[in-house]
Amino acid sequence: MSKIYIAGPITGIDDYAVRFAAAELVIKHEGHRAVNPATLGSGGGRPWSWYMKRALTLMLTCDAVYMLDRWEESRGATFEHYTAVTCGMPVFIQRPPPADWRSELASWLFP
Repeated sequence: MSKIYIAGPITGIDDYAVRFAAAELVIKHEGHRAVNPATLGSGGGRPWSWYMKRALTLMLTCDAVYMLDRWEESRGATFEHYTAVTCGMPVFIQRPPPADWRSELASWLFP
């Protein structure tokens, strides 16, 4: 069982927690352990660097990184990608979700 870190945009994304939770479910469904930095929160009034230090610490304990759709638009996720590649970690890129991804996820979770 691999430990896989989820990286993606958080700052300025209203539904980031849902996107990270959906990725976490997919990773767990595939038999791996998901590490979800979105559980650190984003509205605690702490500086961006505080979150990134903790996120990178979590990421470096993992076996691989799963980049969420639109990661290239995020300063933090771009930094996580760079760090993972530099450290030789396998990086997997999420395909863009379908337009109706919420209803598709709901039908998958609640058949």
